[in-house]
Amino acid sequence: MFAPEMPPLDLEGPDGSSPFGPTVLSEGSTDGTPPADPSFDEAMPATGITAKQLEALHDGNLLVLKDAFARGVAMALIFGQDENGCDCVHHAAKRGDVAFLQALREAGVGAEWLLQRGPRLATSIHAAAACDQAGFLEALVMGLPDSERMTALCAREEGQWNPLHAAVYTKSSAAIAVLGRLMASEAGGILALMTPNDEGKTPADIAGEMQLRDQLHALAQAGVPMEQLRKARAALAWRRWADAAPRAVAPVVPDGPAGGTGSFGPAPWMTVRRPPVQARPRPATGSGPAL
Repeated sequence: MFAPEMPPLDLEGPDGSSPFGPTVLSEGSTDGTPPADPSFDEAMPATGITAKQLEALHDGNLLVLKDAFARGVAMALIFGQDENGCDCVHHAAKRGDVAFLQALREAGVGAEWLLQRGPRLATSIHAAAACDQAGFLEALVMGLPDSERMTALCAREEGQWNPLHAAVYTKSSAAIAVLGRLMASEAGGILALMTPNDEGKTPADIAGEMQLRDQLHALAQAGVPMEQLRKARAALAWRRWADAAPRAVAPVVPDGPAGGTGSFGPAPWMTVRRPPVQARPRPATGSGPAL
């Protein structure tokens, strides 16, 4: 399913911009200075929204957000999706922007918009778990009514990946710990997230195949029973043996979701695959430098 390697998420580029692109606030302005009037297009209806305003919302511009609510812009426009299927909450989840989440809540935004399905039907909980934004993940879930938390935490995207699959795959140990705490008070506990995806793999299976020892430890710390981790530990031990063998064995690499093209935006973890291990040549008997 998913590729085994993901480069660390750089939250600030060389020019101080977000990894998801520069913040576009007004014509010719990318320095983060809010415009005096966020209505970029005077011809736009009073309750409409421009492409630049939508881009600013995706960048977390609170001035544009408050202006949109004050003008009575429709929720469907405020939570419009970009070319990757992400809305402003998906982007906030990837940044870990708790202030933006709080502003949405103060404006009375409910779970139907905070958890809007996006790329491959993934929610903002998937995005926060995948980017290891533990603080945002906890704030988002704890702000939901008690009766809605279990459903939100167990939501599956198109490939039947729940948030714990995403956290394990992207080596997001902090998110794994938060999911363990959040699930501790729910029926079934963390085991409710130890479900197979569309290829029959649980989060532990993915950790074993990808040789993620730290994430297996994080799963154990989150409350996953040892019997659930035995198969994954066996896979990890087999990989160690295979790596030490004279002939390398190509690793078992989970594929990304079918047709995945960066389901959570520019983060490449949906599509990148690690090349197979190259066989190590065995030296011929008696070979060596001539003396």
